[in-house]
Amino acid sequence: MGQIKDILTTLLPLVVLFLIFYFLIVRPQRQQQKKHKEMIEGLTKGDKIVTQGGLIVEVLKAEANFFSVKLNDDTTAKLSKNYIAFKLDELDQLGLAEPIVIQQGREEISAKLSGTKTLKQRQITTNETF
Repeated sequence: MGQIKDILTTLLPLVVLFLIFYFLIVRPQRQQQKKHKEMIEGLTKGDKIVTQGGLIVEVLKAEANFFSVKLNDDTTAKLSKNYIAFKLDELDQLGLAEPIVIQQGREEISAKLSGTKTLKQRQITTNETF
């Protein structure tokens, strides 16, 4: 009976650490991967996406592992599904597409994303460009 108690007291902290690790790291990452996969599967012609490299492109055609995308009026390319960061509409819904710049006084500037609080305020000197 003493050995079972010793084993339980030894393993209990490890089990607790594993559970903490799972709920703080593994589970949220899996949920994010699932959401990203669903977003990629839901892309259709005409959707605007942002690539991992920061390019904003328009989806022309979905293929097995690639998307045919339009970079501009004259240029099309194939993009691997692994390099899609997010759909541009998602940024617009979050209010991250265009920040609202607010100027307060002559030496203080702040930028605000719609639906959030002011992100940063700082003093600037009059000879600093912005």
